[in-house]
Amino acid sequence: MKIGLDAKSACIISSLQSKLHHANLALIRHFSNGDGGPRRPVLFFHGATVSTLMTSAYRIDGLSWFDALAEEGRPIYGLDLLGYGESDPYPEVDVNERVDPRDFGAGIDLIREIDTAVDAITAENETDKVHIIAISRGAIPAGYYAAAHLEKVQSITFHGPITRRSGLGTAVIEKYFGRRSLPPIGHFSVSARDRFNLLRDDRPAGTESPLEDSFVRNWMHDYSERVHGDRDKIDEPIRAPMGFAVDISNAWDDIYFDEAKLVMPTFIIRGEWDQYLTPAASCQSFFEKVGSHKKVYLQLAEGTHSMMYERCRHSLHRHTKLFLSEND
Repeated sequence: MKIGLDAKSACIISSLQSKLHHANLALIRHFSNGDGGPRRPVLFFHGATVSTLMTSAYRIDGLSWFDALAEEGRPIYGLDLLGYGESDPYPEVDVNERVDPRDFGAGIDLIREIDTAVDAITAENETDKVHIIAISRGAIPAGYYAAAHLEKVQSITFHGPITRRSGLGTAVIEKYFGRRSLPPIGHFSVSARDRFNLLRDDRPAGTESPLEDSFVRNWMHDYSERVHGDRDKIDEPIRAPMGFAVDISNAWDDIYFDEAKLVMPTFIIRGEWDQYLTPAASCQSFFEKVGSHKKVYLQLAEGTHSMMYERCRHSLHRHTKLFLSEND
């Protein structure tokens, strides 16, 4: 694990002991963390397969989502789940051993891990609660945590959340694994190029990609450099713990956290062009189930599942900043 300042993102990486394994998690905070003043800290949750420094803390033309929210002196953090980014990998298992994918970071089992990070952040900032921002699959561990620890969550924001659906779990497993049930493996591998291609092609037919030009030029090479130490190894596999696949297949078989328990201010942001991972109907249903008396649902025009990388990202920054300020 690399500890200290990461110059590319202006973030400081520190370690937290995992509650589930003999390993360390990476807690990533923006370098310009002020004293916070009256502003409560924010904790970001990355999505499936891609870590904090390549998502919310990734700079496009010199500006990341972290940077945008830190401009007002608000403390900004991200947590790399075990097996992601700057965190330690899962302990090795025998290559001949059949494993249960649920043992590799399924959302419902991560509550204690997340609580470790929340307690560290609140202690450092002398406060009692954090704002949570969850990206894509990050909605699932974040949702389980928020529902279990209402007393520690000031508000929760969902960026293109993986939501509850019904009867599609087997189909998504077949699409990505070629079988009807999850294979007995601990990790799924995808290269930086293939991950980029998924982002680029996730839009309606006949439309122009809304990805920022700088992102298109640099992201997969930057991703390769972070993981492999070489900008040109964009076709080498990058491993992600199988917990994300468990969470998505469960969610699409109607196994999910109880949305009605989210009674804190809740903000849901969806891209207009997000057709597969966060379709409009399931996102609307999610919004209706949320138990908060203060909830907002925003759809960004010509945005996909990857709004933080797209031309609409400035609207994303502006709206999340406003929501946080209104709910400190």
